[in-house]
Amino acid sequence: METTTKTIHKASRTCCSQGSATKATNSAISQLGSMSRDCCKLSHFVLCAPVSGFLTAHIQVSVELPAGARGAGCRFQVWQERHSGAGRDIWAIDDLTITSQLFNNIQLDFSDIAAANNSLRFHLGGLEENVCGHDSALVFSDIIATEDTRFVETKSIGVGPSYMMQFDLVIGCGDIPQQDIPNKSPSARYFLGANVKSRPYKTTQLLLVQTRLFYTTVTPVTEGKGMEVPGVVLEYSLNHGITWRLVQRPCSPATPGCQTYFTRGTVYHPSEFSRWKRVTMRLPQHTWSPSTRLRLRQTEDSEVKEAWAVDNLYIGLQCPGLCSGHGHCTTSGCRCDENFHGHKCLPLHKLHRQMDANFDQQNDIARYNLEVTGGTVVSPGEGCGIVLSNNSLYFGAPGVRQLETDDLNGADIEIIQLVLVVGGGATANCVPTPAHQQTTADGSVVLEASTDGGHTWVLLQELLPPEYRTPRVFRAQLKEKFPVDEAEVVRFRLWQPTHSDKDQWAVDNLMVTPDIYLNTLQADFAPNSLVASPWQSVTGSSQREYCGSPNPTQVLDGQEPVREAVTNPLKLDLGDIIAFQISVGCEGGTGVDTGAGAGEPVLVEFTRDGGVTWALVQPGCPTVALHCHGPTEPSVYRPGHHGPWTRVLLPIDHRLAQGLVQIRWVQENPGGTEEGEFALRDLYIGPPCPRACHGHGLCTAAHICKCDPGYNVFTGAPKTQKFTLCATWAEYLAGAPRSPLHCKY
Repeated sequence: METTTKTIHKASRTCCSQGSATKATNSAISQLGSMSRDCCKLSHFVLCAPVSGFLTAHIQVSVELPAGARGAGCRFQVWQERHSGAGRDIWAIDDLTITSQLFNNIQLDFSDIAAANNSLRFHLGGLEENVCGHDSALVFSDIIATEDTRFVETKSIGVGPSYMMQFDLVIGCGDIPQQDIPNKSPSARYFLGANVKSRPYKTTQLLLVQTRLFYTTVTPVTEGKGMEVPGVVLEYSLNHGITWRLVQRPCSPATPGCQTYFTRGTVYHPSEFSRWKRVTMRLPQHTWSPSTRLRLRQTEDSEVKEAWAVDNLYIGLQCPGLCSGHGHCTTSGCRCDENFHGHKCLPLHKLHRQMDANFDQQNDIARYNLEVTGGTVVSPGEGCGIVLSNNSLYFGAPGVRQLETDDLNGADIEIIQLVLVVGGGATANCVPTPAHQQTTADGSVVLEASTDGGHTWVLLQELLPPEYRTPRVFRAQLKEKFPVDEAEVVRFRLWQPTHSDKDQWAVDNLMVTPDIYLNTLQADFAPNSLVASPWQSVTGSSQREYCGSPNPTQVLDGQEPVREAVTNPLKLDLGDIIAFQISVGCEGGTGVDTGAGAGEPVLVEFTRDGGVTWALVQPGCPTVALHCHGPTEPSVYRPGHHGPWTRVLLPIDHRLAQGLVQIRWVQENPGGTEEGEFALRDLYIGPPCPRACHGHGLCTAAHICKCDPGYNVFTGAPKTQKFTLCATWAEYLAGAPRSPLHCKY
């Protein structure tokens, strides 16, 4: 309902009669006037308001007193000129304030009801103790009539440059007491503010009169598609509470004009505030005025809403660095959280200088103190399936979906890398928005960084769903995005501004590191291996025994049309090697060694441009070719061509020894079945071991051979280095190593 008011600065009662002439039989007029010291002269201000403007609504009224109403003996009256009879046109007033100055800061811990009443007005709430782990808080858990709303509102306060607001908020915490639905008729509703105690006013010069009549109706806040109804919103008013606007409006990729900055605004969802969480913000310029009001209001459309609570409210001049996101601001400075200190609440202990979270270890979230909202760690058969290998962090909740890191040491961080899939369709819990319903920005996942404790965020990249329907690597040089090396700390967040309860997403292998590249890679593919995954991306696979192998192997048996495993970027030198064992189609999809093999060939390729173009690691050279130093086979491996398992050693030539390079094993799967799979084991890339382990062992990153069963370790000691050979006694005596390029056993 739209509320209208008229403020008329002249001594006249006729204006009120004229304003309600059309409803003379059922209207009522409220007037606020000032009487002089002889109580006979009406001062020069009258508020005329038809009662129809206040039905099931409220209005906040602030009137600056004229000179004639400022004195030692003035009195005031609020009165109704005309009404419709006994029991009709009833009205009420609450929270009458007469003061000589407005507030310019508020600081409350809600341990004192008098202090709270002096700065705030609130409805259907009250101060309580032991609230979700806090000693005391302002709790909103009272019963709500259909048209009512719970809110807390400041009195008029002067807001200007360098002002901030901070508060702790929790929504729906299980420890907040909930009340049963009362057996009352709809007419038995409360219209006056709760927990507001009367108090004396003592002033020498009266400048302002404030009063409140009933409660206002509000328009629900609308959000992006798929986002749950907001629990609580933060609003401001510059006209004494007549109209309210969000302090900060939501800005998503789907919002016109929002291309470089995305935010949920001052809209707080229950899924993000199920536990106490601190909110800190600089008050923007559009909230500045001598008489600004700020309020937190619940917006859910239900008769019994989730309880919520507020604590540690501060509005005033900014503390240094806004306490860096790790402290409460007070009028005397920052009150730092545990393990933080100084006037800006900087870390007391050293921060992580890098992060490598693959979510296979259950403590990754706790280890790096990640804040996860709407997400959980899932096994390969859940969520969005296998993103890289084994577990992933899956986001499919109906509300907020967000991953935020803790602060990291910004001195050495240069690279952020992750593997992402959005609505990939691998399971029923990871489905894309239908093409005819989706716009370009729907379901986008946004990567941002902050150097001030999460108060402001810089957009690094918007990751569009159509580009991540299959798991794909994202890698960014942070220096190209913002000067992270100049920051003492930096944190990152990955979140989805809008979704349609579809476009669920999952992330794996989240890495934040210095710009250091590997020159050695080794993997044994054991499920509980402590060795980091060698893959930057990998399609559907499993780690299990395969084709007679006594040890676990990496089996690529997914149903994707193309199976592939891509290594992390490597910096290799001329003369390095790629060593591995491969089996193609050994089980034929039956789980039993068939001997013959089935499936498409597997190609080993390399790229120097991040996967845009690929070429065979070893092109192959026939015997008749004049430019070849000798015949070589291409790096293409067919079912049963070299036996159940084939040991392969590929030398690194000048093409792969130029800058960063990635290696991949790729196989076409035109039928999209699990058959024709291939498996890898004993993968090693790096400097070669002496004499290539005689072709009967695995070279390790320590440059020591791990020999096959049946072969002995012989140690030699030339002038340059110690070495081991995997050979029979006769081979050792002969001193002639076998060619290790393609050895079957």
